[in-house]
Amino acid sequence: MKSPILSQTFLSFSFLISFYTSFCQISEPASTNLFKNVEFGFNIGYLNEITQIEPLLDRLKKQNINSLRVFEPFTKGLYNDSAKLYGYIEKIIKHDFKLLISISDFPYEENADLSQLNEKQKKAYSYSNRFPPTDYEKYTLYMQTFFENIVRKGWLPPIQFEIGNEPDAPLFFWGNKIEFEKIRNILYRNIEKYDSTVLCCGYTSSFFKENLIRKSAETSVQNELSYLTEKNISLSFHIYPEEKNIYTEILNPDPRIFHSYITEYNVYSYVLKSSTEKLKYINSYNFIYELALLLKFCYTYDVKKVYLYRLEENRKNQGGLGFFDSIHNPKPCYDYFIRFYEVIKNGFMLKETPESLEIIGQEETIKVSLNYCTINESQKNKITESYSGVTGTIPGFLNRKEWIIYRNK
Repeated sequence: MKSPILSQTFLSFSFLISFYTSFCQISEPASTNLFKNVEFGFNIGYLNEITQIEPLLDRLKKQNINSLRVFEPFTKGLYNDSAKLYGYIEKIIKHDFKLLISISDFPYEENADLSQLNEKQKKAYSYSNRFPPTDYEKYTLYMQTFFENIVRKGWLPPIQFEIGNEPDAPLFFWGNKIEFEKIRNILYRNIEKYDSTVLCCGYTSSFFKENLIRKSAETSVQNELSYLTEKNISLSFHIYPEEKNIYTEILNPDPRIFHSYITEYNVYSYVLKSSTEKLKYINSYNFIYELALLLKFCYTYDVKKVYLYRLEENRKNQGGLGFFDSIHNPKPCYDYFIRFYEVIKNGFMLKETPESLEIIGQEETIKVSLNYCTINESQKNKITESYSGVTGTIPGFLNRKEWIIYRNK
């Protein structure tokens, strides 16, 4: 295999910085009176992890959550074993779930040059090939067969496809910009034949770093946006806000990013059992505050769907990131999310002041303190759930990140 030019954040899309940071600091109080909806789903990781999480699917459906996302479907042991590959997909489909498949790895090829890979990349290669193809004609035929089989089995829909998974990150794509564009074009030409929604390309939160705002990137940004718009491809990206310091600037968003998909979301992207403070934060009342900021963004930019990362902790990282532990017990962050989702699942509006953000559902409202805000008597009398930092009587105020849930009537 030819030596790849490892990606060094080759698509510096400053527009992603623009549209995410702009919603976080609004100089004038904002109020909206239009109910909107955003759908939620979960990432399960690799396709073969469906066996691990299958017992949770009925539980999700009871909460009206029926969307899952997998990435890198062609891992070692699957790319050349069609019975296993389609067997795992069928396990999801038979539960009446919608499945987003992120096509983000490639069939293994002989004589791969590993000399330019670092240790983390070499470890990844033991189960996933992220080198771009050396034979694009052969790759095209492989993917044509894959799509044709999906269609023949009657799985399109509920299956949708996403092209790429963090192709701007050196860990997840071992090629250059031109090679990725070739892959993207091949996949798009095959998927669009079936009139299916196409997402691209699962970009990282690293786009939000200030040092990526470069005027020299504007041409490629505009070219990429124009391509997605011309082809009717929906933009997809990942958000891990606490690691990227993305709530800092107000920039004008590009309207072409509206109606996009957030295909990975959590407060932090990588959490080990030893990450005590991160785990404590995610599994505390603070998670409602983070979800409120996320929902404000979704409302402002008409985000269609959010996939939370990840449904269950990896069994190799027990005690780490996940809404359930490895024996299917829910963690506090799952309970916080479900309580949040109960308020907004049938539609929601926003009301914002410099002090607070109110997410108004059909029957209840979540009031989150952005700085220091008061609670009026009407709200206090209708409180159904709260976290105010004290036990007993609810005080007449909330400190930053604290919240209450109260009935609308």
